[in-house]
Amino acid sequence: WHRQFFFSTFFNYLASEFPAHIFPKLTGLANFGAGLASGTQTPLLQLTLNEFGGDFLPLNTFMLCWATFLATAAIVHFVQVKRKKIEDSVSDNSDTSPSTDLHAPPKKTAEDNNNNNNNTTTTTTTPTTT
Repeated sequence: WHRQFFFSTFFNYLASEFPAHIFPKLTGLANFGAGLASGTQTPLLQLTLNEFGGDFLPLNTFMLCWATFLATAAIVHFVQVKRKKIEDSVSDNSDTSPSTDLHAPPKKTAEDNNNNNNNTTTTTTTPTTT
């Protein structure tokens, strides 16, 4: 019954966490990966029995190193992507952020120039009679 539990949980997770339009692609990719892993079992068992005399330690060590490498590569990739997104958002906001130089005058924008032109008033004096 563990297969039923695994497959129902896995496909429920895919359906609930990802958009419906990529569900077929995700399930196909997952089934492809499972097929590759399943297809390598017989050759790996033959390698262990024939070349290593039934000792699973060399192959298990290799698989552990390979899994660690792939996990590390994935983490590094995702950290770099996240860092790039943060840097891009910071550079996009740098044009609107206030100046960090406290001694520099504030930057004038076109809106400030328009407001200055519209707020100019002329003063006229009227003669007073006594």
